[in-house]
This record gives sequence, structure tokens and C-alpha cells, in this order.
Amino acid sequence: MEMKNKNPWIAAILNLLLPGIGFIYLEEGPFVPIGTVLLIVEILESAIAWSALLTPLTLTFSLISACIWAALGYVCAEYVNKCALQPPPSPPLPAVSAEPAQAPAPPPPAPIPKPRGRRARVSEEGERKFFCRYCGAENKSDAVFCERCGKKL
Repeated sequence: MEMKNKNPWIAAILNLLLPGIGFIYLEEGPFVPIGTVLLIVEILESAIAWSALLTPLTLTFSLISACIWAALGYVCAEYVNKCALQPPPSPPLPAVSAEPAQAPAPPPPAPIPKPRGRRARVSEEGERKFFCRYCGAENKSDAVFCERCGKKL
């Protein structure tokens, strides 16, 4: 959605005539709620001031505050227009180095799993003897559990 530029002089004149209307005219960010609150306060203040006596001091204060609000309306309109001209920020680009990219190191080799179950060793006589892999005790060939430690072969 493209936003139209707001005329700073219109915002200033609106805030001079009735403080808060210039901020509502900007239709941007926090200016609308600020202008709405300022407008409500100004209406309440005007209702109270008209019931009291108008003195040169109160008139001077009202004129000075209206000029300040007009200047703020002008400055805020300039700010809104400046922000509308800036492009949205782009995501940062990845850093580029002058060195060639290195290939990632290969993963370490997977550990060789230990054999499960009984271990058979051939004796000097040519017989197969079964040993426990946990305690190293010799066991019978048909044993399921170690005779010394009791763990499963």
C-alpha cells in the first residue's frame, strides 16, 4: 500500500485552528491517538475556559500553545513524509570472503560395535572354547549365562 505525502502546511493550519486535528490528518503511527487525546483535552479546556473570564494572559497562553501545536504538526508531517520515502530495510547479505570456500570435513568414522553374545576361541588342541566377554571366564558351549558373573553370553 503506497502512502500519499501529507502537506505539512495543512497539518500546521489544522493544529493551529484546533490542536489535534493536524495529527489526525497525518493518519500515521502514534500521531492519530496523540491527536485524538489532544483534541479531547482541547475541547474540555475550551468548555472550561469559556465559562471563566477571558483575560489577556489566558488569550496569550492559548495563542502561544496553538502556535506550538501548529509547529509540531508541521514537523511531524515532514517526518511522516520522510519515512514514506525510505524503502523498507532489506535483509543483510551473507558475508563474502576472498578465500575459496573449503569443503566441510568428513564426519568421523562410526565406531565399530562390539560383538554381542558368546566369544569362541580356538584352543591349541583345535577345540572351540567359549569365554564371557565381560569377565573372560571359560563357559560350556551350550551355556546362555556366564557361570562366573551371571551376565548373558
